[in-house]
Amino acid sequence: MWYHIYVNKYDRLLNKVNSSPKHTSLTELIKLMELVGFTWRRGSKNHYIFYYKSITIGVAPPHSGRFVKPIYIRNCLKAIDEVIRNENEKR
Repeated sequence: MWYHIYVNKYDRLLNKVNSSPKHTSLTELIKLMELVGFTWRRGSKNHYIFYYKSITIGVAPPHSGRFVKPIYIRNCLKAIDEVIRNENEKR
């Protein structure tokens, strides 16, 4: 049962981020990255750094407005694809 809740949350959030990368908040991005398995910490100047095994992604917080810049979203989505691809190869 919990697996379906996890997958539904992940799928909904991933679809939202994919469909509107210009309208993704930092909170949504952090949730998505955590659902995939990334851990994160705050770096210097409030930057967020996400880690997953050998993958490291840096994200600057939004300066104006409340949305993360699309370039950071694209980088995170590429990292998520890489993680999923690596996990599928192991199976």
